[in-house]
Amino acid sequence: MRGRKFLRILACLVFVINAQAECLVEDFLRDGHCPGMGEDSVFQPRYAEDGIINRYGEYTFAPSYQTLPVGLTNGELALIGATAGTAILLFNNDEELMQFAQDNRTEVSEEIAFWGEKAGSYPIQLSAAGYALGVVIQNDEIKRISKVALKATVLSGLITRAAKMTFSRVRPNKTEDKNDFTGFNWDNDNVSFPSGHTTTAFTFATVIAEHYKDESKFIPVLAYTAAAIGGWSRVHDRAHWASDVAIGALVGHITGKLIYASEYNPERNEKWDMSIHPVVAPDYVGFHFEFRGRKKKDTYAQDFMKKCKDFYQENPAGVDPVRECTRLYFNSVFDK
Repeated sequence: MRGRKFLRILACLVFVINAQAECLVEDFLRDGHCPGMGEDSVFQPRYAEDGIINRYGEYTFAPSYQTLPVGLTNGELALIGATAGTAILLFNNDEELMQFAQDNRTEVSEEIAFWGEKAGSYPIQLSAAGYALGVVIQNDEIKRISKVALKATVLSGLITRAAKMTFSRVRPNKTEDKNDFTGFNWDNDNVSFPSGHTTTAFTFATVIAEHYKDESKFIPVLAYTAAAIGGWSRVHDRAHWASDVAIGALVGHITGKLIYASEYNPERNEKWDMSIHPVVAPDYVGFHFEFRGRKKKDTYAQDFMKKCKDFYQENPAGVDPVRECTRLYFNSVFDK
């Protein structure tokens, strides 16, 4: 019995200390958090080694908390895995695929590639024009979908640009070696991975396909076909390797789906969290991707406190309901 009392007192002290005297235990049980505890951040990380300076005194930035958390469905996670595996296979055969594309160039393929390249060049302009049209004709739905498309294409473009400069893969029209990476670089000749045109094309296509898929089966087919031709044109024109195109398509598709869902389907069934962590160290920079299944939120404390306070309000016992319920809550926890 003494041991249990000691554990209860210790637990209360831990709560009070963590809250830095700014949060009562009952506040935590009621709201699920304490203002004094704060949130994970770069300057106030959960663990000391997660901040700007690591445990060895070196400058670094590789936090374990979710710098950019992204919710995924089972299908999207499977798509990421399948595309990543495909990209690895393509990477191992990039030089052969490039040679095949060049050996089979014709006047027809040149014409198709010329127009296909436009699929990745104008989505931002089309989105902006669509929004302007919605304003002029006072159509809120056109404004809304155009805003989503513009937001998605700009965001995917920024993600791709950051990846391009980080990996700095040399374009195939400047080298015949698929393994030619120069390190962090701003030069346009060294930003092959991933394909920006393909990213933008698939972002725009995904937003359009998601929005009109219930109205017409033809629109999604047309949108994705145009995006695919746009990606193929980049290999045809020796602007990108095949693996660049595959990852660009993945980034564009996932970004388009997530931005569209945030506007039109915020309550969708997300099962996984994908976290993207920028990593900066003395001798390298890059990104760290982490996948984890979503855990069901534990609401036992909040549910217990609500039921308990409701009981005492209906059956007054001459005690403070909040403090009495807090005591009973800890009893229930330690008696489990």
